[in-house]
Amino acid sequence: SPAEKLDVNGLVRSFVSGGSTRFVSTDGSVEARFGTYTTPYAYAGSQSNHPFVFITNGSERARLSAAGGLSVGTTVDAGAGNLLVAGSITSSKAGKNSFTGIDTTSYAAGVGGSIDLGGNYRTTGDASYFTRIAAEKTNGVNNDYGYDLGFYVTTNGGSTIGTKVATMTSSGRV
Repeated sequence: SPAEKLDVNGLVRSFVSGGSTRFVSTDGSVEARFGTYTTPYAYAGSQSNHPFVFITNGSERARLSAAGGLSVGTTVDAGAGNLLVAGSITSSKAGKNSFTGIDTTSYAAGVGGSIDLGGNYRTTGDASYFTRIAAEKTNGVNNDYGYDLGFYVTTNGGSTIGTKVATMTSSGRV
């Protein structure tokens, strides 16, 4: 006899309007959809204002928030449009590997991408950024690609990155 109300052994096809199969919580507040569009791609996700969680071996491994943040290896919300990885990120391919951080702010002096590094700074496990390496546009002139490389540190007792300790100019001087 079946173990559940619906117990299928074999292929299951779902043909519904909109090309998706819906799974809804008993109170109707959470809805997941799996389906296809007429264009050649499939989709899976949360239709309601809830995260879409990826689980393996009974444990959460990744989470896509309702705001579009992706958390990998942690249940902490990455925030809208951010990627949060608990662990190492490995990039491997033939040729050059790169990490790209682009600031899409309108051209102005001081805009640019950065790499922030940090860790725990006390026994309560408070993680924070300690240092920053930043590409900084040298002026607000259109089509001027002059950038400096700024190096920042956090002073003892400081709570934010803020002390610039060195600059490498676009001409290579430190």
